[in-house]
Amino acid sequence: MSDENDARLVRLFSPDWRKNAVRTNKYTWYNFLPKNLLEQFSQVGNLYFLIVALGQLIPAISNTKGRPATLLPLSAVVFMQAVKDIFEDWQRVQSDTKENSREVGLF
Repeated sequence: MSDENDARLVRLFSPDWRKNAVRTNKYTWYNFLPKNLLEQFSQVGNLYFLIVALGQLIPAISNTKGRPATLLPLSAVVFMQAVKDIFEDWQRVQSDTKENSREVGLF
């Protein structure tokens, strides 16, 4: 017996049938920054150095007198990774566009 959730209805002459497109990119222009930062700081190494940099901002517990010495290298690593992610995602978008523009033959 088939559930209502298992049923699938395909309408061939619906206006939406041509909108079948491949999309493999991870980011959009509005979600890149939060999504990328979340991915980068979910890595243990980046999170550790972020916590160390935040600890260096507190003069009472820091030996750097309130100057976050690890913030510059951490920022450089995060920035370089973000640039790499943008480049890879742009390549995915170009590949998807090429694939979606191909003609499909009907049998």
